Amino acid sequence: MYVNQILDSCNQILKSTKIHNSDNASMKLLVRLLSIPLDTLSIQVLKMHHYPTLMDYMKFSNKRTVALRICKAVIKNNKKLNSQRTVEQLLDFIKPLLSDDSEGGKEEPYEFEEGQEAVARILHLLYHRTDNSAYFELLMKFKKVFAKGGIKRQKYTTPALIFALIRLSQAINGRDMGLQSELDQQIEA
Repeated sequence: MYVNQILDSCNQILKSTKIHNSDNASMKLLVRLLSIPLDTLSIQVLKMHHYPTLMDYMKFSNKRTVALRICKAVIKNNKKLNSQRTVEQLLDFIKPLLSDDSEGGKEEPYEFEEGQEAVARILHLLYHRTDNSAYFELLMKFKKVFAKGGIKRQKYTTPALIFALIRLSQAINGRDMGLQSELDQQIEA
């Protein structure tokens, strides 16, 4: 994949130069570079191992911007997330939205809210139709991360987690949408 090769080349260049994350022009270009593949590749970006390496060069606010764009790309793609590996990679990529800035930087309240709502919407993309225990494991990965994020984040993410757990309990009880319509048809007949 050419995109991964380009990201690798950029990584090699950044390793050999003295660019610091306080160089705003360079950071804007790096954010832009990392945003371009999201439009066409969406969730496939999670398979690019040079992507998070380049994110490490950024300051936290830039990482948060890229993480939000990743969330939006995943939401826009609207494909179910049912792989443990994909979910773990996604959580790693969006880590700046799941915890506070260790450098003490502040974000605007509307930016914070937008990020947390995007993370909550991702929970609705988790689903494993054939294996309820795998679905439960996916949800518990998010729960564990949400618990570390603090109460400020949990007011956005916990309701989405609860609704996902309700959907799981309905699937376990045979009340999944597909099964429910079949049961309704059998009752009417």
